[in-house]
Amino acid sequence: MSRGFLFFVLLAAGVFYGWDRGVTEDGIGSYIVSRPPIRGGDRVLYVLAGFHELWNQDKKALLNYQRLMRHYPNSRYGDEACFGVASSYERLHQRGKALEAYRTYLKKYPQGRFFRSVSNNIGYLGG
Repeated sequence: MSRGFLFFVLLAAGVFYGWDRGVTEDGIGSYIVSRPPIRGGDRVLYVLAGFHELWNQDKKALLNYQRLMRHYPNSRYGDEACFGVASSYERLHQRGKALEAYRTYLKKYPQGRFFRSVSNNIGYLGG
């Protein structure tokens, strides 16, 4: 899926649903997971989660990362989504869930891109 298509999806959501309803109130994310797996749906969920992280909407970012992991378990964004779940829990001050999610990351992605950061965060959180 090209960047142009992602831009088109966000633009269409903004025009047809209104920006708040289509993007920030979860119109696109709920549409994607209500259908059978859509080609490129994992990328859209990943971009939405990143968008919500950028705007400090950690609950919405967490929701989209969890959706990505649940509906697209073999996605190329799985590594980032698993880390995103853990870091979202940490930003929401849910240390127990953050520790559990970081440990899940280490088990699932022992050679992952965020391995060193996850190990440091576990030490920081007291795990």
